[in-house]
Amino acid sequence: MIENIEDIRESEGLEVNNRELTHLLKFTYLYLLIRFRLQFRQVTIITHTDFDGAISAAILLQRYPYARLYLASPNILHKVLYIVKSQRAPDLPHDIFMLDLGIAPGYRTRILRAIQTLRKHSLVEVFWIDHHENTELESIVKYVRIQSDAQCQHTAYLVQRLLMEGGEVDEAAFRKIILLLSILQHGDTPFVRYWKAVLREVMKSAQRETTATTIRTLARFRRNNLTNMLYKKAQRRVRPEVHTEPKVFQTQHGHQFMLFQFQEETELYPKVRELLVTHSLDFVLVKFDNGTLSAYKSQKSPINLRPLFNMVDGRGHEYAFHFAPQVRISDEFYRPVTLPDLLVKIQEVL
Repeated sequence: MIENIEDIRESEGLEVNNRELTHLLKFTYLYLLIRFRLQFRQVTIITHTDFDGAISAAILLQRYPYARLYLASPNILHKVLYIVKSQRAPDLPHDIFMLDLGIAPGYRTRILRAIQTLRKHSLVEVFWIDHHENTELESIVKYVRIQSDAQCQHTAYLVQRLLMEGGEVDEAAFRKIILLLSILQHGDTPFVRYWKAVLREVMKSAQRETTATTIRTLARFRRNNLTNMLYKKAQRRVRPEVHTEPKVFQTQHGHQFMLFQFQEETELYPKVRELLVTHSLDFVLVKFDNGTLSAYKSQKSPINLRPLFNMVDGRGHEYAFHFAPQVRISDEFYRPVTLPDLLVKIQEVL
């Protein structure tokens, strides 16, 4: 009887050991698989919440399909960097790519501190790829590898250039990159029409996780229930275009600008450039259906939009930013205003 009990205990012990060994092997296999897929590196992509940022990320995902992807604007970039730090794998080399993101006024110190915190780990490299004019980047060049060209129309072209120079693009990947760039080049193909509508719709939702998921789907050149739903929703929004010539306003210092009502079927950035060039404007205001506005400065104009940026608590760059119709009444408080009153204030401060 005792021998039978001992046999049972021995059998149970072997069974426990086998379960533990199986668990260990599964964990080891998963760990090695992840490291293999990441090529023994962890890659993080932080990109801007606009078309250029989306296409830039989709292009980089051709090289790093398993990279983590975050959406950010310049004024919350430092917060995203701390999230990246908290989620990184400590024993893997880590490359962080920041795409199409400038340094928002007043945020340089916070961004620099976040990058310094990340770079305390010797395995972390930070790459900053951007096409905007930004002298603030000079202050962080010690901590990041910068690829910047203000003459380049889109950051996505700089990402393409980086991959091409590194010899990391085969013929199949090159064809995919060209297709992705066609979305920014305003081509008229079913592929371009579909993804423009999808991206425009998901960006309007301001849901960063959903936007990141959509960008990954685009990078894989697939469609799914989410993208099809976004496309159908965008199609329902289409309405006949109203051709009205915007009025030209003039500030107290002689700068000229227009107020343009954005419509869903209109390509925003080409329309802004067209108005700036055709009417020799210093900047354009774009009004959206939800009542918010954006300001876009002409590259050739000497105007400084910083006073307007500060007055309305702008989000973005000083030369291209989004804001609500409001005016500053103290360091922390803003008063909502009607659009006519806001236009008067803009003419006064500029």
